[in-house]
Amino acid sequence: MDFRRPRKDDAKWIRRLIQWMGRRPVGELIGADLIAAAHALCPTSSNETKNRNVITPASAILHYAAEQRWCTYSRHRRLPAPRVSKRRPAQADTVELLLANTDGYKRLLLAWLYETGQRITDSLRHNHRDLDMAIGIDRVGSTKTDDRGELGLSPELVGMLASAAPFPDGRVFPWRDRHGVYRWLRRLCKRLGVTYTPHQSRHAMATDMRALGYDMRRIAERGLWRDERSAGRYVHHRSTALPERGVVRLLKENK
Repeated sequence: MDFRRPRKDDAKWIRRLIQWMGRRPVGELIGADLIAAAHALCPTSSNETKNRNVITPASAILHYAAEQRWCTYSRHRRLPAPRVSKRRPAQADTVELLLANTDGYKRLLLAWLYETGQRITDSLRHNHRDLDMAIGIDRVGSTKTDDRGELGLSPELVGMLASAAPFPDGRVFPWRDRHGVYRWLRRLCKRLGVTYTPHQSRHAMATDMRALGYDMRRIAERGLWRDERSAGRYVHHRSTALPERGVVRLLKENK
């Protein structure tokens, strides 16, 4: 904990892991102990969540212990998880409908999420001082990785941001946390009969960029993912019709 100084959420899971493991010497722990801890601490979660919250930090702790010669080094298997997330990307027509039925900061947030693909928590922490309207650049940061980067913004989104008055502390959006957004967003989706979550826009951004021909390095940079493998989970393949492969060929043969 002192060496890595983990984020608040990560520290919470590490404390739970320590409590569950008890005072066992690290040299006695094996991969099966990590799997058991994951199932015990996240009984109803997906394998992806169990890996992220338990097995990954537990592995990091044991690797650090090996560096200090408290135990021998060993690799630890993660639970099997699909290469691509099961969450579907936001559909353009769904976001278009949501934008048509919102205004003000709600409309701005939906537009921001869809274009930039930033996480909802990071978006709500956004400050006007990070914006350079003159050149359409936004300086963003990730609370998940502590990384920072610059995003190019469309003229339309720059115009929307420029017309939004900053709050006293400089924040772009009025909601303090994601729960404040979900309260009105869920009601809106129910009224319109659509399914949408902010994270689906992140999937849409990665998927659309890949379809446009961007490589995984560029996609990872855009989304502030630390490696291309993480970004790859957000890319959902969209194939297009192949020339002379569709039903049109059959119709030609039957003429």
